[in-house]
Amino acid sequence: MTVQVEPADLSVADLDAAAQQFTDIYQTYAERLCRFIWHRLDVREAHLAEDLTSETFMELWRRYMLAGRADSVEKPYGLLCTMARSQIGQHFNKKKNGEWALDFADPTNTPLLATGHAYALERPDVAGLVRDLDAAMEAMRAASKTWRDAHKDSHGLRSMLEDGYNASRGGLTESTKASLRQQLDAADQHEDQTLHTFRGTCARVGELRAELEAVAGPNWTSSVGHPVNPAISVIKAGAYRNDRSVTHCPDGHLLDLNNTHFEEDGSRVCRACRNARYAARRTPAASTAVRTVHDDVIEKARAMLADPANVSLNLAAIAKRLNTSSTTLSNRIPDLAQLRKQAGAGSAQAEAADRARRLLTDPDGTLTLHEIAARSGIDYKAMKRALPQEVDVCRQRLADVRVDPAVLAKARRLLTDPQSTLTIHEIARDCGLHDGTLRRRLASEVDACQKKLADRKERLIATARQMLADPTARHTIADIARACGTSAPWVKRNLAAELEAYRARQMQLAGAAR
Repeated sequence: MTVQVEPADLSVADLDAAAQQFTDIYQTYAERLCRFIWHRLDVREAHLAEDLTSETFMELWRRYMLAGRADSVEKPYGLLCTMARSQIGQHFNKKKNGEWALDFADPTNTPLLATGHAYALERPDVAGLVRDLDAAMEAMRAASKTWRDAHKDSHGLRSMLEDGYNASRGGLTESTKASLRQQLDAADQHEDQTLHTFRGTCARVGELRAELEAVAGPNWTSSVGHPVNPAISVIKAGAYRNDRSVTHCPDGHLLDLNNTHFEEDGSRVCRACRNARYAARRTPAASTAVRTVHDDVIEKARAMLADPANVSLNLAAIAKRLNTSSTTLSNRIPDLAQLRKQAGAGSAQAEAADRARRLLTDPDGTLTLHEIAARSGIDYKAMKRALPQEVDVCRQRLADVRVDPAVLAKARRLLTDPQSTLTIHEIARDCGLHDGTLRRRLASEVDACQKKLADRKERLIATARQMLADPTARHTIADIARACGTSAPWVKRNLAAELEAYRARQMQLAGAAR
């Protein structure tokens, strides 16, 4: 659709300058733009190149020159090409523009072109015939597509009933074949009906064309040219696509109804040849490069593919470095995917180890070994095996870190508190220290705290054991844990044998009571 632009209020001088600029652009690019449009049109519509060129320049005049936007035209030819593409698209989007159909009523079966003929008002009789012919051509085109689709469907069902269909999976079952035969019978009936309809539309086109030639003469013309293009309507003798007297394709296949595919313009295509071309594209031919590449090149390629340092290189880059092709490497290295996966895993491990190395050797780092392993995404033991020197450096640095005296005093107070039940790890966590730092700086206090915790554990175990040994007691595990100031899992973990005996005794007492 052409964009309508209101003319701007231009002075005479501005209008003269815009006209001069437009004239210069036209003289410079008109012929070049016409060739640009001509190359993008079908051969049967090449005569429209000059018309579309004129429309393009008129669009430039309306949208830019008259609108006062002449200064914005910095690259005239690029702008003209963009507008020309729009004009070509508008032309092809018009209904009934460039639609092909085969007139089966014509003895020569020559293709006709529905061009949307338009006659002057002084010839209403001819204009009416042309409108009827255009409508009949559109109906013939639609009937042609309907019949060709039905013919394609029936051919697909017939191919599925062949013996070799789905042979790799054992073929079709008898019930499936019976269902396909029923579908094929219905498809054949539908194809016959659509073909009958198509022939009727072709006959109607032939009648209207004969009537139009009788009124307007054999060389009647319209506003866009002749109805039949001699360059494409002449049958080439011996060309099986257009010559209906040829019964076999150049490869010797019989052009019967089942082996023939019909294009929109009526030309024939051999289905056997087309399927052979498709199969050849799906099965790549053996390349001579595969046979000439030496084994040492393939081994180098395998090493590069498995190297974590080359994980950022794709197959084409590796092939280029080895002066070969990526197709050759794909054909000669069957485990290529596994090698790439191995390189990716090695690259991830190398990156994790590199992150851990940086954290371990950081002179200002305060992270513990477990924290460094967690942040680096590497196993703690694997880090100790892979980086023993860096681990020793980190341990020495953590040991030399100056600890705030107030923090040490708090830790000493918690360790020596007789009423405290905190473990060494809990005290170190509360004070923001590492367990090793606490053990090195407050060794005597840590030993006293451990002895205190051990004595407390013995007292708790003795109390719990005494409650479990009472024959008349009916305590639950939660009652025992509450009385000892601990948890039920702690009781289960430290008094497993006593709990079993206690439960057995409780079951005996319950049985005796019943």
